[in-house]
Amino acid sequence: RDWRAEAGWPRDGVVLGFAGRLAHIKGADVLLHAVARLHWQGLPVRLVLVGGGPELASLTALATELGIGAITHFAGRLPRTAIYGAIKGFDIAAVPSREEGFGLSALEAMAAGVPVVASRVDALQEVVCEGVTGMLCTADNEMSLASALAHLIDAPALRKSMGAAGVAR
Repeated sequence: RDWRAEAGWPRDGVVLGFAGRLAHIKGADVLLHAVARLHWQGLPVRLVLVGGGPELASLTALATELGIGAITHFAGRLPRTAIYGAIKGFDIAAVPSREEGFGLSALEAMAAGVPVVASRVDALQEVVCEGVTGMLCTADNEMSLASALAHLIDAPALRKSMGAAGVAR
């Protein structure tokens, strides 16, 4: 899926993506704060959030409040059959969960060849191979998440190799 075209963004910039339920436990609010930090630092980021849930309205308001409404696209809930193509359109997949039982969204991103930045919690620590298929960060910590994302934003070759390693895994 071509998120730049769909959201009306220029071809430049790195598309960060989140695919999951928009609920407190999934940490999308932490991701919005991290993206705001990256945006303020002048990094060329765009954010796509795929999913629906109880926090949709508050997250939309938070994006506006943080000044990142123009670089944030809420794609809504997609049919299960469209998730792989949606994730394939991300340059980096973010899984900022506060808790995670299995880590399916991280596995789906890896299968799609997309490097993952995930919280160092529960099963995500076993799914994401630190420095190989992605990076792990401190849960519920926007600065840690922003730092990991910035590292990958600045390293396209590393993103590519992590994506290939994710597919292999």
